Amino acid sequence: PFASLILSALLILLSVRLVWNNAIELSDIAPREAVIKVREEISKVGGSLFSYESLKVRKIGEKIYVRATLKIPDYISFEEAHRFANKIEDGIRRKFKDADIYFHIEPAGIKGMTTKEFIEKLLAKFKDVKGIHDISISHHCGKIYIVLHVQVEPSTPISEAHNLADKIEETIRRNVSNVENIFVHMEPSNIELNRGYVLDEKDVEELTRAAAEKYGGKIRIKRVITYVADGKRYINIECSLSEETSVEEAHEMATEIEEAIKSRASETIVSVHVEPKDRETHSPIA
Repeated sequence: PFASLILSALLILLSVRLVWNNAIELSDIAPREAVIKVREEISKVGGSLFSYESLKVRKIGEKIYVRATLKIPDYISFEEAHRFANKIEDGIRRKFKDADIYFHIEPAGIKGMTTKEFIEKLLAKFKDVKGIHDISISHHCGKIYIVLHVQVEPSTPISEAHNLADKIEETIRRNVSNVENIFVHMEPSNIELNRGYVLDEKDVEELTRAAAEKYGGKIRIKRVITYVADGKRYINIECSLSEETSVEEAHEMATEIEEAIKSRASETIVSVHVEPKDRETHSPIA
């Protein structure tokens, strides 16, 4: 009798499992662990950089079907967005070999605007900002790097311009997520725009110091930040000047440093930021 009870229990268990599996297949419901694994693969690639919505994971027979919309930031190129999608697909297929996967890619801005438009709208609230141009947004390891050029009155003291740059940076960080670095290039509003310095890194620190030496002790190089993102190299140079220096004078010096690097290199984006000497917080380049 005891053996009969065990056999009956096993038969009931197998019957319940068979009924459940059939119900799952007929209703296209994917096992919970499959959904979790798909979400993990999307999050592993997207991190905090992009999100997803309308995720559907179904199982028909032995095959898993995955559908979702990837909300990729609008500053990421179409080709790179597809590389992200392909990377997610590869990860899912390592866990579900014959998975049928389709991702719809949508560009994502902020509050119904492109990211650049949103930043421009934020800065338009500052009465001392006379113009904004050449907003560059890139990303590296899930973090955002922003470079922008802001125009102010030519006679604005550099100390006031620096305070404005600090407020701009604070405003952007408060409203845009995952920002690693913001580089605000202040310039006088009476200059003719020269958009986009395209350079290539080559002894950058040495070239920067050489250009600064022309001005003796008037300008000091604080630090040089370089990084590669979206296939481009970015060079951001921070300098300190006398507090009495006007934005117009500071811009002339910054431009000369940029041109010195430009004369020796190509295919790199360079920006020079200047601020008053008494605000120095970083050690100068040795």
